[in-house]
Amino acid sequence: MKKKLKRIFNNLYPFIVSKKTKKKINDIWDKTSDEDKKLIYDIYVKYNKKSKDLKSVLRLLKDIRYMKNKYGFKYEEYFMYGFRYKILYLRKTFIAGGDMKEYIAFLNPPMEKKVLRDKYFCYLNYKDYYKRDIIKLESEDDYKSFSSFISKHKSFVVKPYNKAFGTGVRLINSVNYKDKKVLFNELLGDGSVVLEEVIVQDERMKVLHPGSVNTIRMIPFIKEDGEVIIHFPFIKIGVNNSFVDNGGAGGILALIDEKTGKIITDGIDEVCNKYKYHPNSNIKLKGFQIPLWDDAVKLAKSLAPLNNKLKYIGWDFALSKDGWIIVEGNGATQFIAQQMADGKGKKKEFESLIEYKIKKK
Repeated sequence: MKKKLKRIFNNLYPFIVSKKTKKKINDIWDKTSDEDKKLIYDIYVKYNKKSKDLKSVLRLLKDIRYMKNKYGFKYEEYFMYGFRYKILYLRKTFIAGGDMKEYIAFLNPPMEKKVLRDKYFCYLNYKDYYKRDIIKLESEDDYKSFSSFISKHKSFVVKPYNKAFGTGVRLINSVNYKDKKVLFNELLGDGSVVLEEVIVQDERMKVLHPGSVNTIRMIPFIKEDGEVIIHFPFIKIGVNNSFVDNGGAGGILALIDEKTGKIITDGIDEVCNKYKYHPNSNIKLKGFQIPLWDDAVKLAKSLAPLNNKLKYIGWDFALSKDGWIIVEGNGATQFIAQQMADGKGKKKEFESLIEYKIKKK
C-alpha cells in the first residue's frame, strides 16, 4: 500500500527532470501525515478527481483540513457532498458528521441508545415487527439453540455483533457443512454473532436488484406534541449481485418523496458515481414507485411511540412476502445519503424540525 501511495504521489508531478526536484518531492512526502497520504489516495484513485499536479493536490488537502477542523466535516464528506465545487456559503448548509453527534446526543439519551446498539436486544424489544427468527451466538452454551435454528433455516444471514454499515454481513448455507459443529465454531471464531432467518423479498422490490434485500431507511421523528414526522426517507439498493445493499458496501442510494413513495433523485454511491438506471437491472430509478408505501409509513409511525425517549431512530425496512418488516434499527443514524442524493445541504430544515441549533462556527 505504501509503495502504491508513493508511486501515485510522484505521478502527481509528471515532469520531474532533476534529482533536486525528486528530492523535494520525497521530502514533502516524508512530512505528509498518514491521514493526508490516504487523502491523496482517495483524491487520485477512489474519487478519481484527476488532479494533475502536486500543487493542486496540496491546495485540495489544505481545503479538506480546513473544512474538517473548522466545521467538522470528515474527509469522505468533503467528496460526497461535492465541496470541491461549492462555495463556503453552500457548504455550511450541510450537516457535518461532527454536527450529527451533537444532534443525536440531544435527541437520544445514551442509556436508551443501547437498545439499538445491541442487534439482538433490539430484536427482542421489537420482535413482533421483525417477523422472522433471530438468535445470538456468544459461547459454547449456544450450540443447542444453533442446532434448532439451522434445522428450520438451512440458509441464514450472519451479522457480526454490534457492527454497522453492512460490515461482515454474509449468507451461509449450512448444507455445505457436513459437520455442523465445525460451522458453529467457525461462526464463534468471529466473536459474538447474530443469525437471522433469510428475508424472502417481495418481487416488486426484488426487481431492482435480485441479489440483495433492497431496503428503505425511514426516520420517524417524535415532536413534543406527540406528532410523528417522516422526513427525507431514502432507498438502498445492492449492485453486482452483492448480498448487502448498504452505501458503505457499494450500494446505490436515492431519495424518496415522503408523501408519494416515489424515488425523486437519480442514484448515487458513496464514491460519487451517479446512476439514472440501475447498472444491473437497467430499471430507471427516478420515478420508481415504492410498493405499499402507505404501509411503510404506517409501520414507521407505529414504532416511534414505543420508546418515546428515543426521538430519532433510523429504521431499515424490507418488503417481505408478509409485508413491510424491520431489518434493523440505528439510534446513531447519520445524515449522509439524504444530502448526497441531491447534492443539497439540509441543516436548516433539520434544525427546524428538531427545534435545536448548533452554535455557529
